[in-house]
Amino acid sequence: MGSLIGPLLVGTALAQNWELVSRSPANDEFHIDRSTLLRDGDMRRIWMLANYAGPIDSGARSLRFLAEYRCDAEEWRTVEVLETAAPMGAGEARRRNSGFGEWREVDAESVIELVMRAVCSE
Repeated sequence: MGSLIGPLLVGTALAQNWELVSRSPANDEFHIDRSTLLRDGDMRRIWMLANYAGPIDSGARSLRFLAEYRCDAEEWRTVEVLETAAPMGAGEARRRNSGFGEWREVDAESVIELVMRAVCSE
């Protein structure tokens, strides 16, 4: 799966397929792009978007990130994170990180759990 980061990164820059998963009381939104979903056994990889109602500490209005899920283990990790100043992941990436990389347990009743349930059921 590691060799797919490049092509997915290019494709997500123009993503128009954001599907709302959750909205917080502060109007922060969390989306997925199902057109980027890749399956490999119990593994899933998908681009997600955190769209904030206002700028976060870094000044960003949105984060696009490539997340992987191990469905059977109920774990997840980020592979790539792109920070943009514009809402909905628009505009150039201001900052790019490699994500946190290590596998983490999915917290119950979180946005991440909602996404995991959705992508692991496909």
